[in-house]
Amino acid sequence: MANYNYMPDEFLPDQTKNAVLHCWRFEESDFISKALKLENVAIAVIDSAVNLTALKESTNGPDLLSDLCTSYVGAKLFEQISNDDYGSYVDNLMTGFWDTIKEVKEAQEKTNITPEDEPEKYSKGIMVF
Repeated sequence: MANYNYMPDEFLPDQTKNAVLHCWRFEESDFISKALKLENVAIAVIDSAVNLTALKESTNGPDLLSDLCTSYVGAKLFEQISNDDYGSYVDNLMTGFWDTIKEVKEAQEKTNITPEDEPEKYSKGIMVF
């Protein structure tokens, strides 16, 4: 069983996960490693857009982070599968991801929560908006 930081252990339906495993010729451990790396990227993207500390501490913050990471990681996995059937699904997941980030940012701005001033939190090569 995987131990993701924010995502539920079974964040993809078995059929989808099996498609990823088959397309990449991955073992379960390879899949978990890939998903953990993508989850870390998702957190870096979220952190570069909003105040992550405030989001984590909010009432529904952990659930929202879980949903955001699940959407981001799922979209990136689908994006990397060489199957055109997932194209619209990727677009929908990423649109939902960015719409949610925008809503969090706007909500934080309304309550005067500002982004954290930690230059090391920004990852080179990641475009936020």
